[in-house]
Amino acid sequence: MTLATEQGFALPSVIGTMLRGWALAVQGHEAEGIAQLEEGLAACQATGAKNLLSYFPALLAEAYRKADRTEEGLRALADALAVVDKTEERWCEAELYRLKGQLTLQQFQVPGSKFQVADPRSLTPDPQGVVD
Repeated sequence: MTLATEQGFALPSVIGTMLRGWALAVQGHEAEGIAQLEEGLAACQATGAKNLLSYFPALLAEAYRKADRTEEGLRALADALAVVDKTEERWCEAELYRLKGQLTLQQFQVPGSKFQVADPRSLTPDPQGVVD
């Protein structure tokens, strides 16, 4: 990121900011990560870039999910899916729908309920093949 900034390459620097923000968010520093992702996404759009504009909102949506900011995550995904429809840049469309599913399930979690939606990545089969 430093080299890109020094050399005047705005887009690689912005991409670095967004990836650093995502890494911070998934490592438990959600507020700082979200701030960097939001800043980076706005800067990316300001460069006039046309590629990856569906991928970066997915990173932001994942950070919002980690921070329990479900509505904002769903809005970020709606924006990303609109880009997919407009540009037909579909390489990360499945990831967008996976995140949308997770955020939608998270939206309906009821604190204190004995029925909770588990993160599918945390489920492990027992030796008899039954999922916990």
